[in-house]
Amino acid sequence: MTGVVETSAPASAGPMTVAITLPLSDEAGAAKFADSVSKPGNRLYGQYLTPAQFAAKFGANAADYAAVTAWAQAQGLTLHEASTARTLLSVAGTRAQIERAFGVTFKYYKDNKTGRVFPSATSQPSLPSDIAPRIDSVLGLSRRVGFAPKLRRAPANAVRPATAGGTGAGGAYAPADFRTAYEIPQMAATGPAETLAVFEQGGYFASDVTTFVKANKLTMPAVTPRLVDDYGGGVDDPDVELETVLDISTLIGITQGNASILVYEDGEDYGIALIDSLTAMADDDKASIISISYGEDEALAGQKQMVAEHRALLQLAAQGQTVLASSGDSGAYGDEGFGLNVSDPCSQVYVTCVGGTTLFTGAHEAYNLENAWNDLASYDGATGGGVSSMWALPKYQLQPDSFTPGQSVAAPNGGSNTFRNVPDVAADADPLTGAAIYSQMNGGWVTVGGTSLASPIYAGFLATYDQVLQIVGKPHVGFFNPALYDIGTTILGYYANHDVRNGTNGDANEYGIPGYSAGYNYDLVSGWGTPAAPDMLNFLLSNVTGDKHPPVDATDLTGGMTGTTISLTWHAGKKVPGYIVELINPYAGTILATANTVGTSATFTGVTEGLSYYAVYLYSISGTGSTVAAPLYVQAPSK
Repeated sequence: MTGVVETSAPASAGPMTVAITLPLSDEAGAAKFADSVSKPGNRLYGQYLTPAQFAAKFGANAADYAAVTAWAQAQGLTLHEASTARTLLSVAGTRAQIERAFGVTFKYYKDNKTGRVFPSATSQPSLPSDIAPRIDSVLGLSRRVGFAPKLRRAPANAVRPATAGGTGAGGAYAPADFRTAYEIPQMAATGPAETLAVFEQGGYFASDVTTFVKANKLTMPAVTPRLVDDYGGGVDDPDVELETVLDISTLIGITQGNASILVYEDGEDYGIALIDSLTAMADDDKASIISISYGEDEALAGQKQMVAEHRALLQLAAQGQTVLASSGDSGAYGDEGFGLNVSDPCSQVYVTCVGGTTLFTGAHEAYNLENAWNDLASYDGATGGGVSSMWALPKYQLQPDSFTPGQSVAAPNGGSNTFRNVPDVAADADPLTGAAIYSQMNGGWVTVGGTSLASPIYAGFLATYDQVLQIVGKPHVGFFNPALYDIGTTILGYYANHDVRNGTNGDANEYGIPGYSAGYNYDLVSGWGTPAAPDMLNFLLSNVTGDKHPPVDATDLTGGMTGTTISLTWHAGKKVPGYIVELINPYAGTILATANTVGTSATFTGVTEGLSYYAVYLYSISGTGSTVAAPLYVQAPSK
């Protein structure tokens, strides 16, 4: 190993957790099924499986799993996380027990970069002849990567770029600012419930989230810890605590507290924590949308780790659970800074990878412009993005144009026709245009960025879309990329996304290799761009439903404004289960606020634009598409 030196074992070398993995019985079949249920227009679209059904169709051999479990128990190892699909068994024991069971010897090393001391086996595991053929890998015998959050704090002497900034502490962005900039609708308070999940490598102080919620006048949803690998909870690391608070607070802020949140906490080394948590998320089958703000270079993760993650992600896709992950904060070079690297799990085929931008807003946080986030020259941070060295080009990244057979959507901007290109989408990540997050142990209000911020922003937007789908009786979003690329590769993509065309994620002077550049349509810096939410919602809905028989418009839209509140009512359209309402600045054509609702009324509060009148557009949505009624113009009260 490079960058490490051998050292003595720490005095407090405690128990170790090791993950044993088994192959799926039909991995090709599982992939074909996951692709089919995720593709709008496919006859299987939305026909998701339960964990038990996935195990029955594609799970690992039951006899093999039983034999491995019995062997582990005979070695005196404690069983931690098990897998319904029988692809993973996590076991714990002392260092001596692990050495004896797996036929290895450990040495300890110190990482020169982080100063962290970690164990690593000096050889590959050696297992009994009746056990070895039943498994395909043992993970966790090297612990070099401890914590792997993808966040960046704004430096104390930071100078904000030319943007009006936000309404949060210190002029940073608050949740309402992101909802305004990306025009993300308010979720229907009485609509279908949404359950979101985040992966974390440790605990957090709930009081920090409470402070954030109160300061931003939000509703506190149910936030429930789900402890993985018998984790005892508690706060182990300031960066992880800040990361956890960032993830939870951002999801609450974007969804306005209308979605409950499961916090999968695992204090193990990063690789073990991630695969065990992904497996737990799949087996629990509770979260419709999952956000992961962690990652490590593919080269560090290694093939066996990534294959194990891939199987869990296959199960999640087959069950209709959406997974998003951060693209990384070290530009095109990865955390090691040697050559071009991309981050796992962001580069996984069944993950929507979220890159980072610098967000510029104008008065009242209205969207203005975004560039690729790149502070490599001054603050050592930039959006991740590039080409996977592990995963082949997925079908959804193929250009549908018949004149360019076999060409990927990434090729025009320097991407690969052979391997997976990342990211898929993006959102604000620059710490200089970051979010105001509260963490007492980190000094109170902190301005935070990194793609750790971008992932939960986009996850919150998808929660809004998922609720719209539930309102009109459609399945959950599921694996998002096929629908995303369907829209991106048509003219609709221009309207559904803010196309980020400026900037790079490299610094050739510092690293000797240029990174990737933003450009028209898809690029390896921002993917398809950031959400222009109302258009994206309507295009996605039409793509899913086929828009064959649009719903009948709602009628008699009326409303008025009192003080800073606009109240609206209408008569229901025929067979219309829900509506999207947009409040527009008619002078500039910008969307000031949007809302989902299942009723026939809506209220916009805190309207402080100071205009003489406002325009309201009402979209009737159903399982066959959406239509929009003629706009209503609401007069502002005289001053």
